[in-house]
Amino acid sequence: MCGLSAEAIVTLSIDKGNFLAFSLSALIPFSLYLLIHEGPTNTLGASAIFIFLGFIVLSAIQMHNMLIQWIHLQLENAQLGMYLGLEKVRIEKTNEELEERIK
Repeated sequence: MCGLSAEAIVTLSIDKGNFLAFSLSALIPFSLYLLIHEGPTNTLGASAIFIFLGFIVLSAIQMHNMLIQWIHLQLENAQLGMYLGLEKVRIEKTNEELEERIK
């Protein structure tokens, strides 16, 4: 179950809600089961799962933020490319007009 939740970081982190729903529903019931059936091993296992859950939630939030930033940078890059294309056309037109004036 922990492996599935760790893999969910990659596939579901673009949408934090889906990631949290999947990971919490996968790990919390088993952790609660371990806590209800008291014992030193069960308590330790449940604690480890909760710590792991904290780490993967933080990782998913970081991955989500990185993906959003990447999307914004890609859109900005596309806008800059369009702007440069328009400026290139404008400069070429201006150069042609200057060449005609010189002749």
